[in-house]
Amino acid sequence: MNNVADRHKMLVMDAAVGWKQPNGFYYPPAFAYRHSAFFKKIPPALQSLNNCVDKAGVLSPGSCRHNVVDRTSKYIAGNMSVLSGEATIFPDQNTLDIGPIDFQTFIADLDASLTGASGVIPVGPECACGASCTTPDGHKGTCGRRDTNQPCRCEVTLPTTSLSRNAFFDAPGQNDECLSFGLQTSPYQFVTSVMAQLRNPAVPGTTTFCTNDDRTDWPDRPGVAIYRQWRLAHEQSRPGQVCSGGVSSTQRSTFMVGPNVYHAPSLTQSFPPGLSGQPGQLYYIDTSGGGVINPLQPTTCYPGSIGFDAARFGKSKTYVIYHLFARNDAAISYQFYVGDGVRSVADVQGNFVRLNPHLTNGGDSSNSLVTDICRPGDTNSWCGALPTPQIDDQGILTVTLDQRAIAPDFNVKTREAYERCMPRDLCFYDADTNRCEACATTTSEKRSANCIRQDAFLPADIASMSTPDGTGKNPLDVVCQDWATYASGTTSDTVGDLSLVDCPKTGCLGFAFTLPESFVGNKLYNDRGADASRCFRRSDWIDDSLVVRPDDADPLCPAPRPAMPSDFCEDGPPGTATVTATPTFAGTPTATNTRFGFPATATNTRPGGSGARPNNARAGGTGPTPAAPEGATAKPTGQVAPTPTVTPAPPSGVAGGA
Repeated sequence: MNNVADRHKMLVMDAAVGWKQPNGFYYPPAFAYRHSAFFKKIPPALQSLNNCVDKAGVLSPGSCRHNVVDRTSKYIAGNMSVLSGEATIFPDQNTLDIGPIDFQTFIADLDASLTGASGVIPVGPECACGASCTTPDGHKGTCGRRDTNQPCRCEVTLPTTSLSRNAFFDAPGQNDECLSFGLQTSPYQFVTSVMAQLRNPAVPGTTTFCTNDDRTDWPDRPGVAIYRQWRLAHEQSRPGQVCSGGVSSTQRSTFMVGPNVYHAPSLTQSFPPGLSGQPGQLYYIDTSGGGVINPLQPTTCYPGSIGFDAARFGKSKTYVIYHLFARNDAAISYQFYVGDGVRSVADVQGNFVRLNPHLTNGGDSSNSLVTDICRPGDTNSWCGALPTPQIDDQGILTVTLDQRAIAPDFNVKTREAYERCMPRDLCFYDADTNRCEACATTTSEKRSANCIRQDAFLPADIASMSTPDGTGKNPLDVVCQDWATYASGTTSDTVGDLSLVDCPKTGCLGFAFTLPESFVGNKLYNDRGADASRCFRRSDWIDDSLVVRPDDADPLCPAPRPAMPSDFCEDGPPGTATVTATPTFAGTPTATNTRFGFPATATNTRPGGSGARPNNARAGGTGPTPAAPEGATAKPTGQVAPTPTVTPAPPSGVAGGA
């Protein structure tokens, strides 16, 4: 509820899909949805029964589809002892018993039937409109354009992500979700990034495993502060500690925290296809935040949530950052402060690793085994194509986990038999099709050779499970050919192929490092991480968009608001102001998506200089590497009226721009 004066009145959300309680549950980026059965066009007789109310109390046609707890809204609690008494209104978001993990919900909308939109990312130079195309990094697409004033470029269509309206996830082109509450829709892909402590340093030729032997510094439910390093126009460059401003709609930081398995997960955004010029890196993970007494990263803005403590990174201790439920095109960069005077990755024993969540050292089920330890740059080993980590003159280690370098390891044909095509009484791996097939619909020879417990099914059971679904397919074929295959890997090595598997063959991609003996964790975010943050580079992001379903397939969802020049700040040269671009449009703006609180925007009237990307601005390739970017000067042009706001200078030689 928002701004409700009468404590006997409230908005009660009712949606078909919802997450409504603080349970410390981890939301893997493998929750997927397709073929939504929600009304897209409401029959006249049912219109009064199919309305969705937003947090302002405004009714919109169509049933509410999705609902989650929104920490940016106020809530009301009834009096269960005196039913006629006044309810309690939570005066601010910080009193809700909702922890960081409860504010990171996720659903992948595979066919735009839930959110009403797909993600479209333009990549590379001009191409023939309507032609098939392949990006330099291997994504398949179609040459197209969102604006008739622009040339056609290779457009990669991605499943949209439905995720909590948490400012930590904010990025250009995202919208409040259609017919939903507490959610935003993103055109980008997300991965679970996980921090854990290791028993021993990760040395090539050896193995080690995750541990929480040191529960004082690394508790069963550790909280690790993490910051999104790319900023939008309204966001501070120096926001302070995670809880400095409470949990608000403008906080670009949170805690990596999960169940009590001493691994700290957080949902994180992957680089979009073809991103190449964006300065800086995506996430800063704070190694100075923990401690039992007076931690530098107190968790006080989550007072009633499931308990967690800020983890303390210590000298001579070894840690690993790894991906869980990544796709074969996921790429994310991370920054860690590893100590003053540290200049070499060898000084922190930094190595790429494979972490195996299904294998342990024989002890606790969370003692995940770490194997295949590989020295960066070793061209004779599996990690040879991965970007080389670097440490700058501020003692910040930057490492990129790029799944594209190991894309073949996601192929279902490479996996062990016990890791694919489950359940084995319904599905089996068919080498002829390189996917999972249904036991009930295959040949008797293949069924006999590959399927178990076939005598446990009655013919009537098989018949009932084989009734064609709404798309005309046999449900058993759908379960096996689609969902069991997605959960096992990809059917080809093509970058961008959909999979919902937790790890590629031999384990999840990770990077391990050991903090040196000289390490002292005494740096606030504003001391180190803030200077490494950058604005989202306008020319790299402004044309990424949410695109409604074609042929008026979901008219209840309005046209998404596109990214606008005013959404972006611009990094100037060292010592100058940061510029926020404020556009002036020619013509009359057409309101789009105002139902969800966005301002009216001009449609298809981006004049030159107002943020239209020059040709070849996103050239594709393997994405940003940890190397320090070249400086660039912000150049607002055309009809943009810049409004300067002073921010501290970035490190020498590093700047952003449009």
